[in-house]
Amino acid sequence: MAGVENNCKCHAIYNGHGHIKRRARKEKFLGSKSQFCAAFYHVHECDYPQERRFREHFCLDEDHCIIAQEAKKHIKKFVDEATGFANKANEFAKDAKELEQGAKEFAKKQKICAEKANEFIKKGIQFAEKAKLIKKEPKNATTKIATKIAGQLAAKANELPEKAKQLAVKAKKAVNAWCVEPDAVVAVVNFEKIDGRILYEARYTNCRKEKKHAEDFFKEDIGNGVLAEIVQENPNGTITMYLTLQPCNRSTGETENTNLDQSCCDILKTIVRERLRNNGRNIKLCIKATHTNLRLTEQDDTLRQNAERGIKQLMRIEGVNVSGMTPGDWDYLFSMTKYIPPRRHLDRGVQDIFERIHTINIP
Repeated sequence: MAGVENNCKCHAIYNGHGHIKRRARKEKFLGSKSQFCAAFYHVHECDYPQERRFREHFCLDEDHCIIAQEAKKHIKKFVDEATGFANKANEFAKDAKELEQGAKEFAKKQKICAEKANEFIKKGIQFAEKAKLIKKEPKNATTKIATKIAGQLAAKANELPEKAKQLAVKAKKAVNAWCVEPDAVVAVVNFEKIDGRILYEARYTNCRKEKKHAEDFFKEDIGNGVLAEIVQENPNGTITMYLTLQPCNRSTGETENTNLDQSCCDILKTIVRERLRNNGRNIKLCIKATHTNLRLTEQDDTLRQNAERGIKQLMRIEGVNVSGMTPGDWDYLFSMTKYIPPRRHLDRGVQDIFERIHTINIP
């Protein structure tokens, strides 16, 4: 069917298997623990406002999870910058101090030969050029100029350790690099009959090159793929969609991965209207997100409002449910991997967000 088992290899987590991957029997198609961690499980920031707790970290495989690797890459960059700057500052301060001391000794002397004077002046000018304090001094620079340069260098040297200290503080703040939202989004979808039998399972991954989200490939599958046949043959049942992030609604801004007007909420509303609940079909849609980026979009009030409005509109549709994960949901996803650790308590923050949106009044 169209779009199924295509050959695109651009997805960071699951490449080489296409953006629509149907599960064969009991296939472990969510991969290793590092792949599953990056796709659904990874948490580096979790908000518990009622308990006055803010941050909690969890990663299944920090050596191989792509989110952890990216975070550690940022941290290492900050640390390297801080270390290099601190070393440079110490050397610079030492040289400037020696030059300042030489200037003082030079100024005390009543008489000195021209050769020695020119040698000291040349040293001062070279050091000043190195510090980018001056461009060039004339050849007939005087002792006064050299002494002034030495004083400038000493003052500059006193500033450098403080700047190095500030950079070191920035390096410590690099821990914020862990506070990232996933951008390699994955969706797992299943179709369950009213008798509880699962007839279809598939995995969808976003495509950065084409700026398509996982929901776009769900649309392809339910429109022209194998899932379209399942829906056509079974007018009743439930489609459950497990997502890395909640469906967007013009809430990401324009990025290299997303068009400015992208709304996966609109895509899902259209699917419900045209595919799940028409012509006598009564198929429910259950959306479960393992993370939200609603807290992150608070930096831009418009994006946050768009995100909440999209979720609220989905919640208002009969037969549609939006929520976080339950222990049973995790057990189901873990059954598709080779690794099954607990992360029960961290899901409360995600669920709290959806419950809050459910209660607020949004036009």
